[in-house]
Order: sequence, then structure tokens, then C-alpha cells
Amino acid sequence: MVNTDAGTVMGTANYMSPEQAKGTRVDARSDLWSLGAVLYEVITRHVPFPGETPTETISLILQREPAPLTRFAHEVPAELERIVTKALTKDREERYQTAKDLLIDLRSLKRKLEVDAEIERTAAPELRSTSLTGSGQSVAATVSGTVAATTPAGAHSPSSAEYIASGIKQHKLVAVIALLVVLVAAFGVGAYLLVRNTEVAIESIAVLPFANQNHDQDSEYLSDGVTEGIINSLTQIPRLKVIARSSVFRYKGKETDPFIAGKELGVRAILTGRIVQRGDNVTISTELVDVRDNKQLWGEQYTQKLTDLMSLQRDIAGKIVGNLRLKISGEEHDRMMKHYTENPEAYQLYLKGRYYWNKRGGES
Repeated sequence: MVNTDAGTVMGTANYMSPEQAKGTRVDARSDLWSLGAVLYEVITRHVPFPGETPTETISLILQREPAPLTRFAHEVPAELERIVTKALTKDREERYQTAKDLLIDLRSLKRKLEVDAEIERTAAPELRSTSLTGSGQSVAATVSGTVAATTPAGAHSPSSAEYIASGIKQHKLVAVIALLVVLVAAFGVGAYLLVRNTEVAIESIAVLPFANQNHDQDSEYLSDGVTEGIINSLTQIPRLKVIARSSVFRYKGKETDPFIAGKELGVRAILTGRIVQRGDNVTISTELVDVRDNKQLWGEQYTQKLTDLMSLQRDIAGKIVGNLRLKISGEEHDRMMKHYTENPEAYQLYLKGRYYWNKRGGES
């Protein structure tokens, strides 16, 4: 267990508890929240808070509730929904307090499902329609009604037990519950989560001037503007050391090795990029490099309308923060993602104004 100071956030966004996201002190209940996120993913094949960027995921964790399990897995019993919901409760006082409590509930559910399935298999036909209602879902009655409405007169109507048995076989619900029991009993994911939670964040970066692949002075303002926009967004993160524009723009127009630039600027990470404008579209390619071992941490290519330039810059900044393993508060996220204008034309004119102002010439 690694103890961090208040305000320091460590972890992987999809499995980060609300208290981790806020940078407050964590305890064993925080691991149980993370385990709940894993259980949710095992059952639904979806993460509970599907943000497009780590910062968006953190925002969802702090402000939203996960979608019900039944949105993705229709045969989920109400009791399993309750168990996972309790594990993912934002207030840790209302969450499971120990792994043993969670294990007891899962084992009880597993036994109930096995007993209900056996009752359905052996009970008299007139009693079958009342089984499986203990979980709050009259599955047999629903299936029977559906069969009666769709089966032609005189045709053989399979019993509700046959339908339930086939449904359990098809979706392997009991097997899934058994897997969850094993996961919690062994708490094997605890070690996995511990590794995630102890990753060391990268806390210094330089954004080198993006290369203008058009080689056209009329579009030079775009490459400079995108570079400045990303720098300004990243400076909203207090923990992150971001090299100022005045220092990085001496590399503009030069073929620079990111490893060498990182050493010269005294940072752990370097972001490089290229930008191409084709009519109303702009393509931006990015590469984030860890200077310590000269390893690429992240790279992506975007093609968007020029009018989407602001949102594209914010998305790149969010991806950078996530790949630096920096975990930020909701307030820091909002500052970084601040939307300054709704008018894309005004924003482009602003970038042009900044570009000419930085030339510091009378004509400019």
C-alpha cells in the first residue's frame, strides 16, 4: 500500500475510486470500489464510466452513476445489480466495508441461482410459473406468457423451465457469478490494482512547436496556435511542470531529437506534432516521448474540420495528461477543458492575431 499526500492522485482512470479522483486519502474500501468496477466490466463487457479521455472518465466518476447492468446484460438478477451498485457507491461509508461482506453476498446469490435452477428443473408444471421471483423478476411467468402468445395452436409449448435452463446455459449466468466469487475470494485483482495505483506519474513536459507540413506562411498561424493552445491547457495542472513558449519556440523549424531536447529543457516528456491543412480540414499527428528511456508513450493522428480545432486541442491535452499518468481533480479538469468561445471563426482570427503579435515587427 502506498500512502500519498492529500491532493495527489494516482491510479488508472477507469478503476479509480471517487476519493482517488479527488486526491483525498484512500483505504481498503477504495480497492473495493475498484474491484466493483472490474466486476461491472466482467458482467457487461463495458467499463462503468466510459469517458473518451482519462479526464472525462474522472469527471464521470465524480458526477454520474454507472448505467444499470441490465442495459448490457438483460438476464442479470436484481440481487447482482444491488451488489455491484453497492460496491460502486460514491460514499465509502455506504460501500462494502470489507471484501468478506462482498464475498458473502456473491456466494449467497450463487447458491440461490443454483437452487432456483434445480427447482425449475424438478418442480411440478403448475408450480414452475412462480419460481425465480425471489430476485424481484418473475422470469418464468414472463417467458411462459411469451411462449403462449407466439406458439401455434396444437404445437408443443416448451415449459418455462426449458426456456430458463437454455437461457442460463446460453448466457452462463451461474458461471459468471462463480467467476466473480473466485475473483473476490482470491482478491487477485487486488495485486493488479495495486500495480496500477503505484505507477509513478510524469510531472514535467515540453511541447515542441508543431511542424507546418503545408510549408505555407498563410497557415503558419495554425501550427503555432495549436502548440500554444496545448501549452496553455497543460499549465492549468499545478503539479505539471510545463516549459514556457519562449523556451520551446527556439526549436521551431529545426529537426530536433526529442531525447536531446528533453535533456536540454530538463523535462521527462516531450510532445511533438505535425499539422496539415487541406481546405476546411486539418490533420494533426502527435507523438509523446518519455525522455528517460526514449520510449513513445502515445501517438495519434486526428483529422477534423477546422471549425473543431478548439475541441481537438482539448482532446489532445486530455490524452497527454492520461498518458503521463497524471490524475487531476474535477476543478483542474474543468480549467484545462475550458471553452473560451462558441465562434470558431473568432478563434482562428485570435490565433492569427497572436501569431503576428509574436513576430514583434512593425508590419505584423
